[in-house]
Amino acid sequence: MAFLELEFFSQMLHTNAQLQVILPQPGSQSGWDGKTPLPVLYLLHGRGGDHSDWQRMTSVERYGEKKPLAMVMMSNLLGEYTNQRYGYPYFDYVSQEVWEISHSYFPLSEKREENFIAGLSMGGYGALKIGLRMPERFSYAAGLSAACDRYKPLPEEARSIQSIEEFRAKRQMFDRDVYEKAMHFYLNYGSPQEFLNSREDNLFLIAEDAAKSGKVLPKLMMICGTEDEWVLPSNRHFHEHLLSLGIPHTYYESPGAHTWDYWDTEIQRVLEWLPV
Repeated sequence: MAFLELEFFSQMLHTNAQLQVILPQPGSQSGWDGKTPLPVLYLLHGRGGDHSDWQRMTSVERYGEKKPLAMVMMSNLLGEYTNQRYGYPYFDYVSQEVWEISHSYFPLSEKREENFIAGLSMGGYGALKIGLRMPERFSYAAGLSAACDRYKPLPEEARSIQSIEEFRAKRQMFDRDVYEKAMHFYLNYGSPQEFLNSREDNLFLIAEDAAKSGKVLPKLMMICGTEDEWVLPSNRHFHEHLLSLGIPHTYYESPGAHTWDYWDTEIQRVLEWLPV
């Protein structure tokens, strides 16, 4: 396998950005001939992480060495894979600019059936969201311990406040941890009501629109640990929501918590699921 790091100027974020890319080597056990465009898996990190997480914290490079498959990893910081209400267009950056840049520099297939996306925690939310909103680009989308309910991290003390201006005016009412968590929410989504009504960011509404769209949707996989108190309830809720909408998907629960040990194990299930 080859491991590459690319730095480039992002036109969408107006700053330097980084990608990490894993490629099979021609003539290796992957069977890649070095000429045929490669299927590609985009891997999304969780809250507090960056483009280096998957390479540092799991063995994805080793797990993929027998597959003719490229893997691309990018940073989203705390942008939650959304076009921030007060900030940057992270949804467009990940789903469009990263796709275009990676396809420009590396031998990647442009076929829908050979473009896949997966992520963990916040990145699991991002992968399911991007997959359902861009089914013409991605044919498989997987969420590991996906943070399906982005309303949940908003501290209850802040849920009655309906604008970022009001929130800032009342900042002295909150301790630092509550203020920072709530501010991230407001910067990304606007007010709680705006998020709950958003057909761009609320995963449950996105799924409803996808079911009505008439488009061929990506194959979906959701995996969550049975000891993951943080996101297991929302995974079960979203699983039931998909069932009610008639959206086919694969759903697994397995022993584990919200940890890298769990994601390192379960990314292997995702890799085996992909048609490569």
